[in-house]
Amino acid sequence: MLSRVVLVLFVLPVAIAAQGAPTQPPPAQPVPAQEAAFDAGLAAVHTQMQKAKWSDARTALLELLRVHANQAYAQAQCEAIASDLRTCAFYATAKPPKPLAFITGKVASYDERTGRIRVVYDNSFADWQPAGEGSELKINPLVFAGSYTVTVSGKNHAAESVSIAFDLDPVGAGWFVASFGFETGGWYQDASLVQGRDDGEPRDIARTKSPAKAGKPFTAVLRVGDDRIRMLFDNKMVIDSPRENAEFGQVGLWKVVCDQLVLEGRIEPSCLQARIDDELGKQREAFEKTFDPKKELPAWLFERPQTQRTPPLSSGDVPGLRNGWTKAFATVLQLIGEGKLAEASAAFAKLGEKDASPVARSFVEALLHVRVGRAEAAEAICAKLLEGDAKMTQARLLRARALDAMGRGADAIAELETALRDDPGHEGVHEALCVTLLRRNRVADARRVVRDAKTKHGLWDETAQLELMLAMASRGPNWPRRFSHKSTHYEVVSDIDSKVCFEACQVLEASYVNLMSQLAWLKEDKSLPPFRVFLFSGESGYQDYNKSIIGEVVPHTAGLYTPVLKQLLIWNVPRREDMVRTIRHEGFHQFLDRVMENPPTWLNEGTAEYWETATRSQGRMQGGQVRADHIATLMRSKKALPKLRDFVYGGDDFYVYAQQRYAQAWALVHFLRKGPPAYTARFDKLWGELRTAKSTRAALDAAFAGVDWDKLEQDFWQHLASLK
Repeated sequence: MLSRVVLVLFVLPVAIAAQGAPTQPPPAQPVPAQEAAFDAGLAAVHTQMQKAKWSDARTALLELLRVHANQAYAQAQCEAIASDLRTCAFYATAKPPKPLAFITGKVASYDERTGRIRVVYDNSFADWQPAGEGSELKINPLVFAGSYTVTVSGKNHAAESVSIAFDLDPVGAGWFVASFGFETGGWYQDASLVQGRDDGEPRDIARTKSPAKAGKPFTAVLRVGDDRIRMLFDNKMVIDSPRENAEFGQVGLWKVVCDQLVLEGRIEPSCLQARIDDELGKQREAFEKTFDPKKELPAWLFERPQTQRTPPLSSGDVPGLRNGWTKAFATVLQLIGEGKLAEASAAFAKLGEKDASPVARSFVEALLHVRVGRAEAAEAICAKLLEGDAKMTQARLLRARALDAMGRGADAIAELETALRDDPGHEGVHEALCVTLLRRNRVADARRVVRDAKTKHGLWDETAQLELMLAMASRGPNWPRRFSHKSTHYEVVSDIDSKVCFEACQVLEASYVNLMSQLAWLKEDKSLPPFRVFLFSGESGYQDYNKSIIGEVVPHTAGLYTPVLKQLLIWNVPRREDMVRTIRHEGFHQFLDRVMENPPTWLNEGTAEYWETATRSQGRMQGGQVRADHIATLMRSKKALPKLRDFVYGGDDFYVYAQQRYAQAWALVHFLRKGPPAYTARFDKLWGELRTAKSTRAALDAAFAGVDWDKLEQDFWQHLASLK
């Protein structure tokens, strides 16, 4: 249990904000001709897969294995090869549903190019789903963009109102209700238009006497235009009101009180694409339960060559624990593993000589220093530990992590290479070196580390996930269909359509040009590949890919940038503006990954939050719009927030308290960009220092030299109070 708690502390971040600019790699090791031919053949298989030629790719893969039978370099890629075969076999037999297969109403017309649709519901409301568990409100799956019309008609008006919920935001931003009312036997209900929000009481927009008569034939029409909301009853205007924020909306009913309902308008393609993606995900889940790649692939591929497993120098994660440790010491490790760094630091301060050996206590002290943002102190402790034992792998791994946090990536790699020479049987060394090399675009060297770990040191099972990660770095997602667009700096690939690839390129290129002009001019390095972006048609495929990268889904995210794979991943959220904001946010991380090495997390995330809401002004994109959501979070959490000095120099608990930390990061960047000139000058200084200083700490020291932190704190809150 103790080992597992500490093991995760050495794993470098895979799918968070970018943390490392590429360094100039040394020449790659020469690859034997047969092995190079195999790699080229596998790349050709991937090309066939990207063209959705699944049967051809499957045949080519099996032939490639026949030609290179019983070769260790092929066996070293058995996990990735099995994954490729599984993908080919699935898509060769999968049956993607047609786009409108989910609609139970009669589709009277649909133009796939424009998205305009007309659906007639008689007695076919099965596709209307509850708004939530136990909710009586049923929502239609179509998501409309711009204007749309709802027509409700019947031969006999019920003794209750026809009420239509509309402009429903799937992420909970708001809703409207159009109630046409009725009159019967002296009892009546007004026609009304009501706006509601999740964060407040509903409010009347308009209210008037209803013309509806119970027991009579009727036709109620709701026209949701680009700028007006109109309610008509039997061709007579009942309510006419302005419409704001006309981005998109869904339609819902509490009860079907009609003989026929007709929906007309232009829909967002994402509502259909996401359904197809979800259905394919279900099909694949069922397929995975029965498909066994070992039944089709040659048996030798899964055999292990007679390579003796190189034993690690140490089986523990904390050095110096052979003589045991106390419960108090184990508690410190547990708190560190949970990310409760303040509590861990307090508990560590109470430890005595009897709780663990001096080496173990020094190591954990260094670990705490790294986690709370004092990498220099950690590096010094690790250096001293290594003076006492040059082959203390755990200390060398931690020293590499400290060097990386200091912005000294080349030194971190050198430290890991030393660890690999001294302790080639330690799986953590192979993992840390592979990930660190990938973060610096040294894919070939990372691949060599993993293959040598298997074929020379017998770490077959231990490096299986790394092999899959390398395959994903090369080919990206496997999709049943693939579209792409390449611009000057970006290559966007998607399973949606060519248009969305082109539009994403436009957003990213506009951001790139403006970030270059406002923050950092980059010397164009023609040897670097274009920024890679993958747009998923639905959340199911996006989360499956995330799970393959980091072992779990990343809930409540519309996208992320992985600095290890150098890939920007976005899924097709219903609101197009949300997708554009996500592209801009995560695209900033991708941009920063080439600008500087290991920027502070608060600066990386805070500037991304600052930039994601950018709008065009005076001929260029301008960020820094007021974020009421972040301000509200800060006001609620003010007493629990760290002081700004601690936040600026803070450690890696940022994502443990994500909501508060994102808000504080945005606010600090906003203050340093748009606050008093004395502070904006410090932002410019910090930005420049982070690109040239020897370490991140040195850059922070230079940028905030001589600052009165108490006054800065006071000015910061005054700046927030001034924002409207």
